[in-house]
Amino acid sequence: MKVLLNVLTVVRNDRVGLQSTLQSLLSLIQVRDESDLVLKIRIQDGCSSDDTKSAYEEFETRFASYGSSIVFISESDVSLFDAMNKASGLLRKGELVLYLNAGDQISLSLKKNALIECLRDFEGSSAMMAAFRSQNVYRNIKYCMPPIGCSTQQDFLKWLRLNTPVHQA
Repeated sequence: MKVLLNVLTVVRNDRVGLQSTLQSLLSLIQVRDESDLVLKIRIQDGCSSDDTKSAYEEFETRFASYGSSIVFISESDVSLFDAMNKASGLLRKGELVLYLNAGDQISLSLKKNALIECLRDFEGSSAMMAAFRSQNVYRNIKYCMPPIGCSTQQDFLKWLRLNTPVHQA
């Protein structure tokens, strides 16, 4: 059974960073098995004035060959968070989403089957948010959010106030 994961990436004038992010995502889905992971990638570009769009064009057919899709939307925004909100507005309620800035990468050591199992567990739970480990490779700092299982919006907001999430949580 296939698992769908939406990936929202925001970018502005960072072709190299976008290439790096897309290559790490491509590496994740290139390993085929019975439980394939399908990515639906949306790149929200803040009207880049460089050749950022060429990074998207370089990967478009490569993702399609693995059954995944990639869309590039370029429009002005006020900030990084405005861009994330615009891209998030295109999601359906209940869809899983991973937010990545251009330049963020999925670790090559990530086991795809473990990720799929985690995503399936999340889909079957009443949790409103999942958080994963991240590592700042430049300073070797590791971040980890505790697992949460908030079943109501009020519980989630209370948890959020007590446990301010790290970047991109």
